[in-house]
Amino acid sequence: MTAARLFLGIDPGLSGALAVLTDAGRLVDVVSMPTEPHGKSRRVSGRGVRAFLDGITEATEGAAIALCMLEQVASRPGQGAPSIFTFGRAFGVVEGVLSALAVPTDYATPQTWKRAYGLSSDKGESIRKACDLIPGLAGWPRPKGPTHDQAEAVLLAEFARRRWSGKG
Repeated sequence: MTAARLFLGIDPGLSGALAVLTDAGRLVDVVSMPTEPHGKSRRVSGRGVRAFLDGITEATEGAAIALCMLEQVASRPGQGAPSIFTFGRAFGVVEGVLSALAVPTDYATPQTWKRAYGLSSDKGESIRKACDLIPGLAGWPRPKGPTHDQAEAVLLAEFARRRWSGKG
């Protein structure tokens, strides 16, 4: 099925996710953030993010991403310097891939996009809301449904779709 426009939502970070919706609000795909080994730990894989986006283009017969909504997050009080650096690096890798591919990108803080859906910081609320908005999501990408991060990526993609259409 070909869609004229696609909307990408990204919950950045090592445990983040990427989701793509059509302009009609149909889920194309949602995946956990691609990572790769880095010493004894892991890091976000720019190659993996690129491969995901290339796969979406192929699966939708060349449909273009009209808008990506990238969650704009900041450090929290009490967060250590190493974790802040790791997150900032992950955010930068994602942002760099989007820039290199010329994907139109906008940013929304968690407070902004969650307010649009009437959500708190409760992780279960995000999962329930995403499953309510997107038919079939409850059993995708795994039988138990989306993870918290995958649900938030879906909600960010829907936020982008609404913003594009002037409804959000």
